[in-house]
Amino acid sequence: MENEYLSISSITSEPTRSLTSSEINQLQRNQNNVLPPLDWSNCIRVLKSSTFSTDNIRNVTFGGNVILGSFTNEKIINVDGVLLPSGLYHSTILNSCIADGALVSRTVLLSNCVLGKGAAAVGCGR
Repeated sequence: MENEYLSISSITSEPTRSLTSSEINQLQRNQNNVLPPLDWSNCIRVLKSSTFSTDNIRNVTFGGNVILGSFTNEKIINVDGVLLPSGLYHSTILNSCIADGALVSRTVLLSNCVLGKGAAAVGCGR
């Protein structure tokens, strides 16, 4: 199987879209926020190729330019032998690209990073 490597240019060259008002409302209900002076429309873009859902994004602070893929409840991320669902939880994410099926959880700061499909950043910065 060929390794799939991502770079900022490979992910940012994919078509993206803005969040819908419904997605913004759901993100806010899930205790997510954007650092001022930004707002949701100029901070987060979604890969058009992904089936984006806000269900697996909770308690996250976003800043700068963030590109998101899709995240599911299916337990596909293997972290030290434990299978976890993809998504973004209890973290701060700035100027980063996070591909489909990645996991960011309890990470103090993820900044200027590209997380590929199935990658995990868990408990970083403690």
